[in-house]
Amino acid sequence: MSEITIRNQEYLNRLNGLIETFRFQYNEMGSRAPIASLVHNSEFVPKGNPTDWYMSKDALDLYLENSDSHDGMPQDYRALPLSLFISRGSHFEKLEEEWRYNFPRDIGAHTCALMNYYPKDGLTGWHTNWNANAYQVLLTWSETGAGFFRYRNPASGEIVTVQDTAGWSCRHYYFGRHDEPDAHCWHGCYTECERFTLAYKFCNDSLQSPNDILARSIRDDFLEELSTP
Repeated sequence: MSEITIRNQEYLNRLNGLIETFRFQYNEMGSRAPIASLVHNSEFVPKGNPTDWYMSKDALDLYLENSDSHDGMPQDYRALPLSLFISRGSHFEKLEEEWRYNFPRDIGAHTCALMNYYPKDGLTGWHTNWNANAYQVLLTWSETGAGFFRYRNPASGEIVTVQDTAGWSCRHYYFGRHDEPDAHCWHGCYTECERFTLAYKFCNDSLQSPNDILARSIRDDFLEELSTP
């Protein structure tokens, strides 16, 4: 997992506009705002049910023991997954054209894989993205920085915690297919403040193929743009 600093003011202005628009529309909904909450393995959670347990090593070990049944998607989350909710028609339809279609087209990405809003105490539990194999760029906004992205290093097995910072940050990684074990990256996030994440896919077919080289090149061009003032 790698991280770059977003210095391009044009992109920052565009991303900040997303947060302003979303918050306005979200506040308009009030109690009708559909936060999805689904957590598993509750019998293993320590007394008091601390939300951050779902991003613990103990939780990861449970998933690793049963990885054959893992489909790539998180089973534990507390968030508003706009990438799913928008497609059904909702108060957030105004965001769809810009962030699911215009933005990925502008940066050369194949698809918007994720648009998640996290409330305080929000999370996405351990998962691998086997089902969304690609070079992915994750753009994350944190209200105060009181949250983290956590992943298991595929090479060493070490669990690495990357603290959020207030404002926007950018991380990127190649999430491998089920048959690419060296590129399996178990990861997730937890936050104690409002948080928003976008993920964009730059699709390949197999490592070192012509399409793979092209996907990396397009992704790298976008990352260079993001990091250039």
